[in-house]
Amino acid sequence: MIHLFDKRIKVTLVDDATGAVMKTRRIAVGELPDSFLGSAALELGGKSWSVVEADPPFKRLYTESGALTLRLRPIETLEAQEILGVPVIDPAGAAITMAESLVQMNLTQSKLSYPFPPAKR
Repeated sequence: MIHLFDKRIKVTLVDDATGAVMKTRRIAVGELPDSFLGSAALELGGKSWSVVEADPPFKRLYTESGALTLRLRPIETLEAQEILGVPVIDPAGAAITMAESLVQMNLTQSKLSYPFPPAKR
């Protein structure tokens, strides 16, 4: 008897924009989600893809048929500067650069105005 999670099904990945088959491979049922409803994403070849459509969309159905077709669309990421149209300053990078410049100028806090810790009691 074959255990449900040992069963492999044929998964076909289709580029939604062109309709071209990108890849076909056999995947264990246990590695796939129960449903492709809602937002699902895959990482393929270092690129993120959004599942536009799954046929059939439920594990029970694609387990019975032994096949699953996923239509995928690449997920595009944009830099904040591109979205906003204005320069965006990374606060961590700015703080490090400021600290480095203070060290290079040999600046320290004033011994006259910098508060001393409270006396121990």
